[in-house]
Amino acid sequence: MNRNKAVKHLFIVNPAAGNRNRTREICQKINSLNFSGGYAVEITARPGEAGSIAESYACRSQEELRIYACGGDGTLYEVVNGVFKYKHCSVGPIPIGSGNDFIRGFEEYNASDFLDIQRMIRGEARAIDTIDVNGHISINVTSVGFDAHVNRRMTSVKKLPVVGGGNAYKLSCALSIIDKMKHSFIPVVDGNPIIGEGPYLLAAIGNKQYYGGGFKVTPLAVDDDGLLDFVRIPHVSRLFFSRFVAKFRRGEHIALDEVRFTRCKSVQFLSEKPLVVNVDGETFVLHNPSMRVVPKSLKIILPEKTELRC
Repeated sequence: MNRNKAVKHLFIVNPAAGNRNRTREICQKINSLNFSGGYAVEITARPGEAGSIAESYACRSQEELRIYACGGDGTLYEVVNGVFKYKHCSVGPIPIGSGNDFIRGFEEYNASDFLDIQRMIRGEARAIDTIDVNGHISINVTSVGFDAHVNRRMTSVKKLPVVGGGNAYKLSCALSIIDKMKHSFIPVVDGNPIIGEGPYLLAAIGNKQYYGGGFKVTPLAVDDDGLLDFVRIPHVSRLFFSRFVAKFRRGEHIALDEVRFTRCKSVQFLSEKPLVVNVDGETFVLHNPSMRVVPKSLKIILPEKTELRC
């Protein structure tokens, strides 16, 4: 594909997303549509390439560029981080991955709405907040503790014979229950340390509500209020954890006395050792990681609204 070509709509397709390769299906849909401006389709060949492709187009374009991440939350993360600094770009998720947690937060839409490419190219772009995590840009949920270790462990678990997809997550979770239930760190909220509250099971900072394949971890998060929803869950027994998980998935944990909830603009985690940090499903090992809200700093494309017909 000629990346010097002037385009208004760029589709980046990840053939490895989800349970099957949907590249042909997506490309057929794209090529059947009429566009108001030029368009291009790029197919990724390796992890991390979606971001570099997006940036290569963004840095050559001076006019509005709409980039559609056709994949899962990982593809979306790469595209967002590739073009975040280019304010003439907007990003649209086309969810063909396995989790697709970011779009769950737009509860007025279904996944099928985002898969309707005609409605996506006609949809408006809306500015949302982002979370700067030591230079990594999060648009959904960032966390430390149990869940971050589960996510990191999945990378090695997937390499085991006959393990993949949902089974990899379940096995990683089971292994982490054995040795990753207690985590020690001191949260610093808007510059104020919280002393004596830990240890913790996990702590999550939400710009949207869902992560981990449908867990409503920060159920009250609003993506354009200029604030972060900060949820801390204390270290609990394995028996309590088994009873707690269902409430956690539904977002009902926020009402429990044991759970701590704060709205803020920045959070830092102080720890003697580097911490595993989950950033929109990607994991990093960071020393004293910090998160700060960047208000209305990214334009997200949402499907064109349709009128109800009787």
